[in-house]
Parts: sequence; C-alpha cells; structure tokens
Amino acid sequence: MSANDYSAYAVPVRARVLDPRRYHASFGRSVRSQLRKLTVLRSFWAVVISMIVIYLLITGTAASAQRSITGDSMRVLDAAALTTGVSFVIIFSIVQGTLAVTNEYSSNTMRTTALSDPNRYRSYFAKLTAVGIAAGLANFVMILLSAIIYMSIVGASWDFDNGNGRALIVFWLVLTTGAIMSTSLGYALRSTAGTITVIFLGLFVAPVIQIISSAWVQNTMINYLPLIALQASVRTTLVDTLGVFHLSWSTALVTWPGYVVVLGALGLFRYTRSDV
Repeated sequence: MSANDYSAYAVPVRARVLDPRRYHASFGRSVRSQLRKLTVLRSFWAVVISMIVIYLLITGTAASAQRSITGDSMRVLDAAALTTGVSFVIIFSIVQGTLAVTNEYSSNTMRTTALSDPNRYRSYFAKLTAVGIAAGLANFVMILLSAIIYMSIVGASWDFDNGNGRALIVFWLVLTTGAIMSTSLGYALRSTAGTITVIFLGLFVAPVIQIISSAWVQNTMINYLPLIALQASVRTTLVDTLGVFHLSWSTALVTWPGYVVVLGALGLFRYTRSDV
C-alpha cells in the first residue's frame, strides 16, 4: 500500500488539536491552569518572598530578645511565640489572594479564563483551590522556617502539648483561608485597592465599635469581630491563663470560617451572575 493510501486514514492535524475527547474542561485541569497562571506572576512571588523574609526577621529578633532575657534557662517553647503575629502576617495572605483574581481583571485576561471553562462554578472553585494550595505551601514554609530559627536561637525545643500543636495548625489554617477569603471578595469587587481596603476596614477598623456605649456591643459583639476571632483561634493554653480573650478557641475557629463562607458565597454570586 502506497503513502497515498495511508493518507486516507490520517486524522487532520486541526481535528487532533481540537478533539474534545483529549481537550475537555475538568476541575483538575482548571486547578492546574489556575496554579500555572498564579505562579508565573512576579507579584505573587514578590509577596511570598517578602512575607517569609520579614516574618523570619521578626522571629529572629524576638528569639534574640528572649535569649538575652532568659539565657540558657529556657527549655520548652510555647507556640504563642509564632502565632502572636497572626494579625500582621495575614496581611500578606490577603494581598496574595487579592492579586490572584484582580490581576486578571486589570489585565483583561478574565474573559479568556471564562471562555476556557464555560462552567463558572467549576472555574470559581478551581481558582479558590489553586489559591489555597499556593498560599498553603507558602505559609507552611514560613511557619517551618520560623520555628527552626526561633528554636535554634533560643536553644530550646517546641512543646506540642498544651494546645501548642493545635495553635500552629490553626495558625496555618487561618492564614490560608485568609487568602481564599480575599480571592472571593476580589471576585465580588474586581478591584485590588477596593478589595484590600474593604478587608482592612473589616479587620482593623471594625473593632472601634467598642466605643459604642452598649453592654451587648462591648461584651458580646466585639468578641465575634474578624480580628478578635482571628487572634483567639490561634491562642495556646498558656495564653488562656492570662484571660485576654473571652471567646474560646473552638468558637473562634468556627467564627472565622463563617466570614470565609459568607464572602465566598458573595464572590460566587457576582462571578456567576455578571459579565466578566
């Protein structure tokens, strides 16, 4: 049989490229695509590297100060040495999550994203999953390196009992969900400045409502604000003895994801109901 005879059975190149059996949208492929888009952004790596370097410097400085005070008498470390800075380091998670979506709107690539996967629900949750994976890995590296540096400088070991292990896990969890939450709000507002401003107002300005002369506001409502719930969720047994928080860590751990779910629903509604 000649080459011309075989050519009759050949599949056209264009048909192979566009074959829907080979190239169809799926959740896994959407997540992989979102991860690739996220990790090629210079802004993403700038925020991640800045977060790790700055927090390591803070951790090293705090450890040196503790070593100068306690000398070699410190044998066991409390996780509060790392988790106390949660209200600061979450700023980097917020910026990571916000840029992951608002960069697409500002560069006008969101339309391409929507066309590549016509299922808006799948595309939305693929983005949140990709942000969760990327932010989760960055947060894990930061916490691990911070723990090693603190332990090395102070010359003591970590105590994972007395709520310390739980506090470190929750510390990682709230930072990661903070990135996911800001991504959701980014879908709703579609503006980098607007998203970061709204989250900052909710986190750092909302507690001023305690000036309201109402017993319910000052004794009850204030404890469920995002910043208070964030700080209360990562506290250890040692911090509990100080009586700083009136909200239990378990209640705070439920309260914080509640904000994440509400903003997630808001972002999903806007993304699925509006033109990109």
